[in-house]
Amino acid sequence: MIDIIEEIYNNSIITHAYIIVAALIISIPLSLLQGVKQGASIPLLWTVLNKLFLSTLIKLNAPNRTAQDLFLRGLVVICLFIGFATIVIIALNLALSSTGGRQIFEIIFLALSIVTLRPYILSHSIQKDLASTTKKTLSAPLQKALSLSTMRAVSTADESGYNRLLISLATTNYARDFLLPLILYLIGGLPILLVGTLFTWLSYAIGRNTLTGPYTYITTVFEVLLRTIPDFIAATLLIMASLIVPKAQFLSALHSISQTKCIQPLAILAHSLNLSIGGKQKSRFGDLIESPWYGPSAAKAKIDRSALHRALYLIGIAQLLSVFALALLL
Repeated sequence: MIDIIEEIYNNSIITHAYIIVAALIISIPLSLLQGVKQGASIPLLWTVLNKLFLSTLIKLNAPNRTAQDLFLRGLVVICLFIGFATIVIIALNLALSSTGGRQIFEIIFLALSIVTLRPYILSHSIQKDLASTTKKTLSAPLQKALSLSTMRAVSTADESGYNRLLISLATTNYARDFLLPLILYLIGGLPILLVGTLFTWLSYAIGRNTLTGPYTYITTVFEVLLRTIPDFIAATLLIMASLIVPKAQFLSALHSISQTKCIQPLAILAHSLNLSIGGKQKSRFGDLIESPWYGPSAAKAKIDRSALHRALYLIGIAQLLSVFALALLL
């Protein structure tokens, strides 16, 4: 009986791996399409969720409400989305009765849930835009794309500030928007991916990196739970990539673990490339977000274009390593 269960599970993993490969291939032209339209570096599915729910969720964090009221509002939001996810899963199980139709839907849904090339394309567009003006300020569409991608106010940022945001964004896109959906789907298929996608979007929309106060408490718990495994894998692969990338410091990347007392992808990257990233930032909704500084104590906080390119190259190599690890399942 145990052998039968293991065989079914192994076959399921292999099937999921092939669907992941198909979704990754489809996600590439989708990323290019986002680049043409100067869209945000977030999953396309999140763009739909933003239009449907984001403004309402932000309004619920009313400053004139008590802490208890805001906490309860956050709890109600979580409960409503759990109910919403349950209804959608039941509806999909009823609608997708054929195996072929279900697999096609899973490929499309996964492709809409991941980010592959978008942070690199956005970075290229921003660098090109900055080079075309002497004022070193972004055009309105790119400011909106970067702000929506990072949930940060970017109107007063300089070129170094843009580069710092782009590095942080690319690291987040790799762990949260690339590895996490693939892990969720590989382990639990469409139902787990759907639930994980909804709660990852909630953490992006109203989590601790976007808003402050009791309204975010419950969402933050889900965010920490969801990010633990992908952050660990991303940090591990970034350390491995530092062995390959020129000018990356492998030993410094390892040393960052003892300094930060945790395995944090952005800390690994900052130590590996001798950069200083973090600090207080204002969200696009006006909240002051406290972020720790990552990197060696003597690292430079001013990040130029070459440092940005090295960071993106390091993340790109780590991303290729994760695809190679996936290929071993096939």
